[in-house]
Amino acid sequence: EKGGDRPIDKFFADKWKTASFGISGDRTEHLLYRLAHGNFDGLRPKAVVLLVGVNNLVAANHNEDQIIGGIEALVEELIAKLPDSEIILLGPLPSGNHPKDARRLSIAKIQKNIASLGEKEHVTYLDLAPAFTNTDGSLKADAYSIDKIHLQAKGYEIWAEALMPTLEKVME
Repeated sequence: EKGGDRPIDKFFADKWKTASFGISGDRTEHLLYRLAHGNFDGLRPKAVVLLVGVNNLVAANHNEDQIIGGIEALVEELIAKLPDSEIILLGPLPSGNHPKDARRLSIAKIQKNIASLGEKEHVTYLDLAPAFTNTDGSLKADAYSIDKIHLQAKGYEIWAEALMPTLEKVME
């Protein structure tokens, strides 16, 4: 919302018309269902930012291969439905405080395996993990809530700042 107080408003709404299709708890299969059932019908966005996967890991106990497959299917579906849009693929953000945390290792594997999707036409891949981690590999405490999954306001600012250079190039 233009003039809004949320980081997403401050970074994006004053520059571009924006829409968020994310729903708390979303997993890859939810997005695929909505895409298949009209969620993007009639839309022609210049860019789509895709950030998904952590809920598959922590809420649905999907394994890395299932999550990778879901993200790959989403990218293919977005390319088919929105052939003129640039897809900025982020994959899941780091979760779990320590670098050797099981969630962090799973997310690193997912990121490694989806990176090649950025070689597709109209797809840009970004791994934002460095923006969310300290030099020792721990998560930036002020970015996350206590569960080390959900972002706080500072985390959304970090996300927006890390995303902006790529988004600005796409939106030129």
